[in-house]
Amino acid sequence: DESLSLEKRVQRILKYNDADAFVSIHSNAAPRKEAHGIETFQSILAQCRCKLTTMDEDLADQAHVFHEDLGENTQLLAQAIHENVVRAAERYNPQVIDRKVKERSLYVLMGPEIPSVLVEIGFLSHAREGQLLQEEHYQDDIAHGICVGIEQFLTREIV
Repeated sequence: DESLSLEKRVQRILKYNDADAFVSIHSNAAPRKEAHGIETFQSILAQCRCKLTTMDEDLADQAHVFHEDLGENTQLLAQAIHENVVRAAERYNPQVIDRKVKERSLYVLMGPEIPSVLVEIGFLSHAREGQLLQEEHYQDDIAHGICVGIEQFLTREIV
């Protein structure tokens, strides 16, 4: 458990160039104590990653296909993890809010050229979720939900 700058986080991610996916796990907080729920972020697809400086049409087509595949795979990863985390949280809190999968230009998601998502597993600032987030069995079940989502993504057994 350590605090890293955004740049150092991306550098650490990029060291694992043989990874199949990147998942960043966070606990949310908000000034409004009523805010709660689970949300997952994926990058605004891969269009920001494409830095072609050539007019070579074959290369541009290859890059487009790569980024299109990356975007589709990122969506599959995000959805699989999100659904499993929400399902795990509902066992403890049937009123959990599904804040959905969203697209954002988050710094840590823009560097890796592998499917990358950031999952917010609940709000520390919410009374019920904050309490649950501190309980080991809840943390274990949320972690299991993330693992099941990754496994479904890797084996393409997404329900």
